[in-house]
Amino acid sequence: VFASASISTLLLIAASLGLYGTAPWLAFIERIPASRELYEIPQLWEKIPSLYSFLRLSGAEHGLAITLQTCALVVVLALTCLTWFRGGAYRARAAMLAAGTLLMPPYLLYYDYAVIAVIIAFLAADGMERRWQPGDQIVLIIAAISPLAGSLLANNTGIQLGWFATAALFAVAMRRAWVKAPEGAAANPPEPAQSNS
Repeated sequence: VFASASISTLLLIAASLGLYGTAPWLAFIERIPASRELYEIPQLWEKIPSLYSFLRLSGAEHGLAITLQTCALVVVLALTCLTWFRGGAYRARAAMLAAGTLLMPPYLLYYDYAVIAVIIAFLAADGMERRWQPGDQIVLIIAAISPLAGSLLANNTGIQLGWFATAALFAVAMRRAWVKAPEGAAANPPEPAQSNS
């Protein structure tokens, strides 16, 4: 999966360079420092379901908030890689990988949370096949309503909890990936075959 994603990314970069040249890439690199301006707009923090935004809304300075967001990124990345390469229930690992993509960036918006539907689908399929663990279904329900509820809560109270709903999904997925199926429960289907192309 990682190899094919890397190859696809490199092919898309090569295609964009071939079609448009280097100008868009140079403009992108030139604008990177200006993106920090987005982090300094308090009204935007309510719309960003990240740990960074939660910390900023709680009164943390930029340096502390971005440091803690980076620490979270490292932990999520390490746990995801460890779980992915360890093996286990494929659907739970896929859900964990998708949840991890939402936990890592300091800047994302609620429309990025469409990915939660994929995470919930993977976990629901895994739960129906391998039985539910205590609390799993509650976390899935909370995560399903978190984009709307989190936005309303942040707009009305200044408290951004969207990241924590996703972190709970991540934890459920990791636990399910590490736990063997109970006696008599169906096993996940085999992992998709890797193509040699």
